[in-house]
Amino acid sequence: MKLIQSLAWFLQEKGAKEVRMLDYSGLDFYFLGEKFELFTNTLSHQASLSIAVFDEEQMEDESVGEDDVLSVINELSKQSGNITYYYEHESQTAYGRYSFNYSNFDEMTFWVLNACNALVIAKETFLRVAAGCRVDAHLDWSFVYCEDEEATYSHLKDCLHLNVLYVHGFRSSGHSETSDRLRRLLPHCKIVSPDLPVDAKEAAALLKRLVETENIDVVIGTSMGGMLAQKLRGVPKVLVNPSFFVSETFRKNIGTVSYFSEREDGATEFEITKEIVDSYVEVERGQFRNISQREKNITVGAFGNNDDVVNCKDDYMSLYENMIYFAGGHRLDEASLKHRIIPTMAALYRFKHFK
Repeated sequence: MKLIQSLAWFLQEKGAKEVRMLDYSGLDFYFLGEKFELFTNTLSHQASLSIAVFDEEQMEDESVGEDDVLSVINELSKQSGNITYYYEHESQTAYGRYSFNYSNFDEMTFWVLNACNALVIAKETFLRVAAGCRVDAHLDWSFVYCEDEEATYSHLKDCLHLNVLYVHGFRSSGHSETSDRLRRLLPHCKIVSPDLPVDAKEAAALLKRLVETENIDVVIGTSMGGMLAQKLRGVPKVLVNPSFFVSETFRKNIGTVSYFSEREDGATEFEITKEIVDSYVEVERGQFRNISQREKNITVGAFGNNDDVVNCKDDYMSLYENMIYFAGGHRLDEASLKHRIIPTMAALYRFKHFK
């Protein structure tokens, strides 16, 4: 009961309305304009959040029958990630349910907010499909290209609750200015930003492991990090001014090189050897393998219109389809993060789970 009471207070602080305890293990509340029901099992540390995605009144408005609703449920259940759909015949209502595991209160609150965001998008998608719209293979760019960029960012800042993996570039670290900005600009997101090992194969293995262990929703890779991020199959990613052939940069800098930003281990410099260069050559050699259409759909290249450091745009466009520009050079500034990269993350997350 203590967990449920604490969660009720937490949700009220986040702006939830009419928060009501159902019993010792459940809540219902209004949030993001929708009504949610939460049920928990404190013994197994499992929980689920539900929302009505289509009801009897909407069936009448759209002239949709029960068989049609079941058909939509069947179609979306193949594509919806963590969300399952079910239909209650008595109330003639379709529901979406987001289930998750948690080990402590902080994890519980994170997943509840993430589930609310996901279920609201699930409802939008269900309504579109029920109305006869096709769930197609194209990103919704309405977040990225809009009239009021600041209002869009303000909305996304409040509603995005994602696990984001940020992959830094050459000579940088997990404590770079970009990673710090992401944490500040996305206060409800968990930003995972490791110091990359110098060896390319070790770095690639670390990133692949983090995608799995941290349940990463979206990856952002900049410059060298864009090349390494591009190799992460099956996860939405934004490749910012990607440097697909960074081994050439390493080869030109053999010897002792200083880091631009602080590392966890306190290192201020590292050694580039022939073996390190060879490790990047090997990783680059296989970076463009197994790029399916699905992979193209969940990858976006972001290019600064004044980047005078790296130019791999033609290489990117020979392989992928989604591309955006931002006003700036090789490094991201705050405006580009707010008005291009973060909205692109939102578009990718929507596509990954509900398209």
